Amino acid sequence: MYCMLALSMLSSSASPRRALCLQGKGGNAEGMFQRLSAVREACGAAWEFDCIDAPQIIGVDERAWWLNPPGERSYTASKYEGDAVAIALVEAAWAEASIA
Repeated sequence: MYCMLALSMLSSSASPRRALCLQGKGGNAEGMFQRLSAVREACGAAWEFDCIDAPQIIGVDERAWWLNPPGERSYTASKYEGDAVAIALVEAAWAEASIA
């Protein structure tokens, strides 16, 4: 399981810093938030963690950021299905959460 954190270092000291967290393939936002419990506890009130669900549903409570064409792996695919939707979702979450 891989995850990605986008951290804002530009926040003022008066408000908490924000982290946009993207779960790995097969995960979901709630699971990601739970797996970050030790990190959230260590960071305390100085940080807020926003976890968002990937747009592609691949199973019960399992999501992916894009889909590969049949028989392809991420590292062999010449294109990804649904990647534009995922990018738009992350951009919207980034803007909404004021993580810039």
